[in-house]
Amino acid sequence: MVERPTLSPHARYRWDSIRQQHQLVFPEGVLVLNHSSAAIITRCDGRSFGALVEELDHDFPGESRIDDVVDFLQEMMSRGLVYDDAEQSR
Repeated sequence: MVERPTLSPHARYRWDSIRQQHQLVFPEGVLVLNHSSAAIITRCDGRSFGALVEELDHDFPGESRIDDVVDFLQEMMSRGLVYDDAEQSR
């Protein structure tokens, strides 16, 4: 499990106001994010996984799906868009 999810240096979140889309932009392209995915990505700043989930639970009461968050973060890690800052610190 990811301890401290952090957005990779080559990736950045942006809101595209023309297309009205949340996007994760990286050198190879653009990934369009839904509202939930954007909420996770914008919190990938090195905070603990527990703090990230706690904040999501606060902002989206009754919608906590910790397994979905873990699956999403693992997919982003496999694409090289998120890394675990706790592993880098060791």
